[in-house]
Amino acid sequence: MNTKTRYLLLLAGFIVFLLIAPLIILYISGITFDYQSKSFIRTGILAVRSDPANAEIFVNGKLALTRQGDVKFLPAGEYQLDLKKEGYQSWSKRLAVYPGRVTWANPGFNKVNLFFSQPKIQDLENSVVDFYVNGGRVAYLTAASLVSAAVSDVKNNLIYPLPQPLDKILTADDRGNNLILAQTRDAANPPTIFAFNSSTGKFYNLSGLFNTLPKLQFDANGNLYALDKNILYAVDIFKKAKTPVLPNLKAFYWLEDSLYFIQFDDNQNFSLMTGHSPFKDNQSLLAGLPAIEEGALLVTFEKQILLLSGGNLFLAGKSMEKLADNITSWNFDHLASSLAVIHSGQLDYYVSGSPGLNFVTRLSGTINQPMMHTGLAGAFFINDERLVEIELDTRDNQNQNALYQGKNLQTFWVNSSGTNVLLLDGGELKSLVIR
Repeated sequence: MNTKTRYLLLLAGFIVFLLIAPLIILYISGITFDYQSKSFIRTGILAVRSDPANAEIFVNGKLALTRQGDVKFLPAGEYQLDLKKEGYQSWSKRLAVYPGRVTWANPGFNKVNLFFSQPKIQDLENSVVDFYVNGGRVAYLTAASLVSAAVSDVKNNLIYPLPQPLDKILTADDRGNNLILAQTRDAANPPTIFAFNSSTGKFYNLSGLFNTLPKLQFDANGNLYALDKNILYAVDIFKKAKTPVLPNLKAFYWLEDSLYFIQFDDNQNFSLMTGHSPFKDNQSLLAGLPAIEEGALLVTFEKQILLLSGGNLFLAGKSMEKLADNITSWNFDHLASSLAVIHSGQLDYYVSGSPGLNFVTRLSGTINQPMMHTGLAGAFFINDERLVEIELDTRDNQNQNALYQGKNLQTFWVNSSGTNVLLLDGGELKSLVIR
């Protein structure tokens, strides 16, 4: 090849580069030619991440991708996005795409989680009256026994005959060493309360300590405390004895080694307090509170304090700010620092850092036992004997997934990955694989 030919080839390559380079830059910038308007326009992207990843993605009814990914070069406007996969409930939402921006199918870079259209159900036990999940273990009560097992293998269990009939698991310590059990159906007589210690495999009768059913909680070290008739007691399970700790209390909550409590004086002045055992130097966090009925005090890991009292929800700040009233059901997840509440037929939730409640949905019928699931960016609840999951994303349609239709759905639990459910329906303990 002579010098002249080489020069011509280099020149041709340079000219081609000059022609193509702007197109490459336009492509990278998301600018494309719109044949309808006969002009270059800046486009946007629909980003879809899903579980399972190989769900088909439809945009305006047309198949765009056969698995999760980015739908690119979309002119600005609204698009109908649908995710479908055989064996799963479909997902749909109408979303706006903006020039030069990425619109996520699920905000916060979360995945769109698809749920089985027919969850896999396994019957575990009949004649169950209550169950409680703590860590990786589940404990449940039958008419005659307390049964303990790993959540992953409920059939391989340990059975402990009950000293007498009990129908409720009230609480447990963080380590799963102690359970507090009670008979709650006989309200006409003093309560029947037992502690069960897994290390000894024995039951300890605490019934003689209280004439009414107290509010109970373990501290971080596994010590039991009880609030009864405005007095906080430390309870020794093994000695079956109680020791008064603090007087004039309306509510209390242990967070790690700190006790938070509502206390009043002889003049009925109410204060929010905190202290450490042996409670010699308690600190006032908020004084001059209005009269407080007995209720539930809840504290997040970020030290935000909530009070449920008289059907009302308050947030402690410079004052006790009322967030909601007419509360009929609630659930506090201390690990996720989130509270779900149902009030006047509406499902809302609170997370640390929020100035107030976050709206989820309004539903007709009976709604109870709300549960937030931060990993799924959704919430679970019971609605007219159905177990339902709803996404928190309120842009356009909120996708709901009906997971189970029961006859007398009593309670449920969802694991941290949002794949498995334990539920109690009319005395039948069942396991569900939901996605």
